[in-house]
Amino acid sequence: MAELMRHQMMSFDNVVDGIAKRYAKLDSIRESKLHQVQHKNKDYQKQVEDLKTKLRMSQNNEKSAKEEVAKLKRQLETAGREIEDQKLKNAQVSKTLASKRLECQNQKEELARVNAERDKFKQDLQKSNSLYGTLENNLREERRTNYLLNRMAKENIVHEMPKPVPPPPSNKRPDSHGRNPFGPVGQIRGPLGSASSTDSSNVGGPVKLKPVVVAVQRAPEDQAQPSRNHNNVEAINEDYLMEYVPEDAVMDSENWDGIREVRVYNTPNMHYLWSRIDACGCETLLVNNHDYHQYCAFETPVHIFMAPFTESNRAITITVDNVRINSFPSKQLELHRLDSSDKTIIKDSNERYEYFYSAESNAPIIEVFNGNTGRRQNRDGTMTNIAGTGQTAIRADGSYCIVENEKMTFKHQWFDLSRSTNKNFGGGFRLAVYESASDRYLQVSVCPEHSVVVVKHVKKVNCQDQKELCTGHHSQCQHLK
Repeated sequence: MAELMRHQMMSFDNVVDGIAKRYAKLDSIRESKLHQVQHKNKDYQKQVEDLKTKLRMSQNNEKSAKEEVAKLKRQLETAGREIEDQKLKNAQVSKTLASKRLECQNQKEELARVNAERDKFKQDLQKSNSLYGTLENNLREERRTNYLLNRMAKENIVHEMPKPVPPPPSNKRPDSHGRNPFGPVGQIRGPLGSASSTDSSNVGGPVKLKPVVVAVQRAPEDQAQPSRNHNNVEAINEDYLMEYVPEDAVMDSENWDGIREVRVYNTPNMHYLWSRIDACGCETLLVNNHDYHQYCAFETPVHIFMAPFTESNRAITITVDNVRINSFPSKQLELHRLDSSDKTIIKDSNERYEYFYSAESNAPIIEVFNGNTGRRQNRDGTMTNIAGTGQTAIRADGSYCIVENEKMTFKHQWFDLSRSTNKNFGGGFRLAVYESASDRYLQVSVCPEHSVVVVKHVKKVNCQDQKELCTGHHSQCQHLK
């Protein structure tokens, strides 16, 4: 019985243990299901939040889109108004353009009329120049006659002379343009051609004339020059530089030593020292304000003019044919073509500017050369690279420039001008003026740094240059030695 009870109790315990295990398993299953449900619940909540965020973003985007649409509508309305305003402006511009075209047509007609008047004026000017030349010749004849009469009166020589012709209203020699090639005596020229009058009222009493550094040389003739006879009419040459002496100037003294003729003229405020060398006919004129002229009566005459900036630094102007050469103490060199307005400007750094003008346009073509490189500025403002070697700046008259062996040379039909590009030569240059079919030429050496000019008449004999110094010496400038 006890065994049976024990057996039943063990069976009961086993059943209870089995039930407990089943409940434990069910609890674990329940816990697992609960965790799964909670996890899904969290996922659902997250999805709900994401949907809410997307909804808010969609609402914001819709609001922004509505604002952008409203902005575009406003811009479209503004653009429409601007288009209408532009149409009105275009209509006004069309009216203005039509008016300008009418004005342009009227100006063309006016220009044609002015050109016709200009041609008529040119014809009248040619007639006036012809008359002026006749009057000038009469004036020269009168001066020559008066000069001979005065000299014959001094030497008690009585001859029957022609009756003087009444003088013309002016005694200045016109150049190729009908103007005096230089300013009146007492006028100082600046480096750009501007003129400033000298106040002669401040000059009181005699002024000591300072010597000017100019030397003149001439090659010896095959035959000796005959001595000058002051009583011989044919021996008296025209005095070109006397045209720069006022008519009211009084001759205070006159001297001739067989080589040079010297005259001194005075006005109440000015003093003039004129001289001429008989052998070569070169004239000089020194004014008390230190203006200096030299005229070389060559086949192509050369006129040298020195206007002082200070007593030691002078601007030098040389006129040959239709070319005016300006040299300044700053070592800038300029060549102006008076017949075409073309010009060449050379800086102290040897940078060269060539200006080409044309009747068709007021804007020039500018060529700039620096070393072996060059560039051209066309009339429309565009730039073009050009060669800087060989013959450059070729003009219609056949002149051109060539740079080689530290020397810049300008070739012209009547002269050559050579300038050293070496800075040790102080910007000095040499001008050679030639005679046609002759072995003679005129040589002008200039040092702008020391304001020295040396003029030589040169003759080739047996392929060698023969020179004879008349006055001055080369020691006055180390660059010309």
